[in-house]
Formats: sequence, structure tokens, C-alpha cells
Amino acid sequence: MLRRIMRALGPRRRRSLPHGGRPATVQSGAIPYAWAGDEPTYLLITSRRTGRWIFPKGAVEPDMTPARSAAKEAWEEAGVRGEIGKIAVGAYRTEKVERHASRMIAVDLYPLKVEDQASDWPERRSRRRHWATHRQARKLIDNPELMAVLDRLHADLTQPAGDAEPVKPPKRRRQPRKRVRTR
Repeated sequence: MLRRIMRALGPRRRRSLPHGGRPATVQSGAIPYAWAGDEPTYLLITSRRTGRWIFPKGAVEPDMTPARSAAKEAWEEAGVRGEIGKIAVGAYRTEKVERHASRMIAVDLYPLKVEDQASDWPERRSRRRHWATHRQARKLIDNPELMAVLDRLHADLTQPAGDAEPVKPPKRRRQPRKRVRTR
């Protein structure tokens, strides 16, 4: 016990992260959204330990895809169900504190179009939830990487389909012209 306390109080060593700076632990999460008129709103929840505003996230279940696992976390932590995106909109890193140790985790976030919101859900007594506009959500979130993922999803949702930038073909190298001599 004393060793554990001394280790916790001792100098912290910087560990190099495997896979080019990506933490070894990867979780999945959802960004629940719904439309309020012509503007998307986002569902934030509080973390249990610090009370910070975050999106639902958790460990990827062994028998589930990361997207399905994110949908499950959204139900358990926020009480919402809906259509989950198959492709992650982005990822962010955060510190996970457990007892006397902390570690970095990466969280892949999937968009979740909310179709049902329950008044009773598994973690109702330990979390608060709040629907926010994009501007409000940016003020509540304190992780810059998480904010960047939210911004990316917001841009994807609000960019009109016709206004998408056309994909430019790759530039071709100009071939030198062949000179044809005429006599």
C-alpha cells in the first residue's frame, strides 16, 4: 500500500505513446444531434467524476463494432437512441484518471441522429444532459480536440449538398508539344 502511495506521489515519467502518438487504449463515443428547425443541436452530458460537459463514450465492447458500441454508450449515459453513423467523424485524446494512476485514451466519435429520448435511462442519477446549439456547445466543452471534432460534424451537417466544393481532378503535367515541320 505504501509503495503504491509513494509511486503516485513520486516523479511522473513521460511515456512515449505507441502507434505514432496514439494512446494504446481506444474507446468509441457518439455525438448525439437532432434538428431544431434548420439548425442542429447537440446533446452533451456531464462526466461522473469531474462534471465536465462531454459526449457519451466508453470502451468498445468485444462483440460489437465501434459504432454499435458508441450507440450503446449513448443509451446508457444519455438515454438516447437513433441512427448511428458507420464512419467516425473524428477522434480526440483525453486523460483517464483511475484511482492513483492516469493514462491517455483516444476516443473515436460517431454521429448519432437522435430518434428517441427516454425520461429514464441507466445512468440518469449520475449524469446531467443538456441540448445545446453549436455555439453553446463550444462554450461548454473544454477540450480543444473534442471541439474540433464537433466543428467538423457541424460543418458536415450544415453545408448544403449543392454547395459542396467540387472535387478537382489532379493537375496533369503538360507534355511538350511535338513540332511538326512543314516544308
